[in-house]
Amino acid sequence: MYPGEWQADGTITTDRIPYRAMSGTLWAVVARWTPGIDPQHALESIADRDRSGLCAAEAARLAAPPAPPTGWDTHPLAGREETFFPSGAGITVNASWASGIIRHPAEMTLTPSLRLRWSWRVGTLPSRLPEDTTLTHDYLSVALEFDDGQDLTWYWSCCLPEGFSYRCPLPHWRRRETHIVTRTGTADLGRWIDEERPVLADHRAAIGGPAPSRVVRAWLIAQTVPQAGHAAGEFGRIELVDGDQTLRVL
Repeated sequence: MYPGEWQADGTITTDRIPYRAMSGTLWAVVARWTPGIDPQHALESIADRDRSGLCAAEAARLAAPPAPPTGWDTHPLAGREETFFPSGAGITVNASWASGIIRHPAEMTLTPSLRLRWSWRVGTLPSRLPEDTTLTHDYLSVALEFDDGQDLTWYWSCCLPEGFSYRCPLPHWRRRETHIVTRTGTADLGRWIDEERPVLADHRAAIGGPAPSRVVRAWLIAQTVPQAGHAAGEFGRIELVDGDQTLRVL
């Protein structure tokens, strides 16, 4: 179930209050195919008569459905967005009005000496406003998920100071996600940057309370829905390092 979907018992896993301030209309067309019909071929057969282009687009999607890079999976609470793609250097992100999270297994004991290292080249930041509000929460980040269900995400802010941390402002995610600004401003956009963070120290500073025992997954996140913006960049090396032990994620 996605965070905003109704559950079988009539509940919803996200807060309803923000939606009371919004209005809009949703239109949908449902095509019910006769048993035995291949929808892809049927759509291709009428695509040249469809001036909207939707039949051709859906046929192309069915021929090559969205899939994350090899070794990664889509987070079950995120949509199957086409935002992350394999590249020569690692993984490229190109996200327009999208909310994508992909995950990779990363099992490591959380010790005081555990470090998260990664390299990235960000071309476009998705926000020009501080990202710590519901209406401006557009960002691009690397995250770690822990065995207690919490996750900590390090991102590049347009203007918030380095080291600034806060709980996610989005309903549902505020229960499980915390953000840390690891880089700020636009001076380094377009060039490769190597980052390194002390995982447990950042957890203590940003989340606090009892520390989890293990890291279980690494994430890549691209969120550009609130302001309908665009994020572009590339991730190279991602690894967890503890003394002479190195776990390569990317």
